[in-house]
Amino acid sequence: MKPLGSAHPVPGEDSVEEFTNAGASSFIPCALAAIGMRLATAAGAGVAGIVLSGKAMSGLVYLLLIVLACYALRRSRWRWVTALVALIPLSVFQAAVLSADTFCNAVAILFVALVLSLQEARVRSLWRLIGLAVAAFLLIAAKPTYLLLVPLLLLVPNRAIGLRSLHRNFAKIGLLGLLGVWLLFSMSRVGSIADAIRFQVPNADRIDRARQLEFLLANPAEMFAVVVRTFVRFGDSWLPGSLAMFGTNIVTLPQPLLLMIAIAIALAAFYGARRNPGSGTVYVACAIVTVCAVIGTLYLTFTPVGAPVAHGVQGRYWIPLLLPAAAGAAMLIFARLVMKPALAWGMVGGSALVALIASFATWCWVLF
Repeated sequence: MKPLGSAHPVPGEDSVEEFTNAGASSFIPCALAAIGMRLATAAGAGVAGIVLSGKAMSGLVYLLLIVLACYALRRSRWRWVTALVALIPLSVFQAAVLSADTFCNAVAILFVALVLSLQEARVRSLWRLIGLAVAAFLLIAAKPTYLLLVPLLLLVPNRAIGLRSLHRNFAKIGLLGLLGVWLLFSMSRVGSIADAIRFQVPNADRIDRARQLEFLLANPAEMFAVVVRTFVRFGDSWLPGSLAMFGTNIVTLPQPLLLMIAIAIALAAFYGARRNPGSGTVYVACAIVTVCAVIGTLYLTFTPVGAPVAHGVQGRYWIPLLLPAAAGAAMLIFARLVMKPALAWGMVGGSALVALIASFATWCWVLF
């Protein structure tokens, strides 16, 4: 067996490499990519072929889940903003790499799309209900932090469930209970992020969840202050970071194109929305609380004890929140965009196509 970190593998012998980052996620988001890599290995492919096979399988899963989301909304105006969020440059970039984020982003979009679809349903839709329950379980398995999107289940109207009142309440309580058990199980099966990055960041020895929690309990207002300071310090990078920032956060689109994508998402959301302050508040609240939870999680597990801001917060973590945030904001504001379907096709397809072409050109320019 070759030594850890050796630059030259020994033919015919196994090698050991450090992949502790993978321990911070359950196996489910990476399972199909791993199957693709295993099949390529069995076929005798080289390293490049194995990696590409994993990426292809992961991208295929993303594509299938997004197609399901758009199919669920095929008669709804929400399909435009859903498709656009799935096609923004960073979503596509994340779908093309080996990462748990690929699966997480797709499942989150599918979950929110099914909630939006069921809110507009006039009769019971069994396949959507089953899909929603499965998506909720998969979302928790992908990244437990996004559990805070699960309260959107409460927005599903009674007519879409189709059970008697007592049975309906038992079904909701039972599902939430099962999701809670699944959350505990999922969290017990993943490794600590602090353990995963102990060889990769400076001051890793100062990262301690227990001591950080003690610090916050001794200073209750500090968590709120940390969230605010983190937003003030890094917030200006989150918009490009959630729309079109690639690689190691150094390749991004020009500002006019970022603005075009943001405006297109807003217009698509207003095109789909009907004024519904109650539902809009829940969507926006779930998105905001999840942002705070992500910051809090990284503060506990990725940040030295007592630091003024949370470390490691990146815009790509907000991709699963773009759809609920946009939909909720559009429901809260008394405005609705009216346009012909052909114009909606042109707006969504055109803006996505321009952004993706510009992203490809920017990426090639930086690399080559």
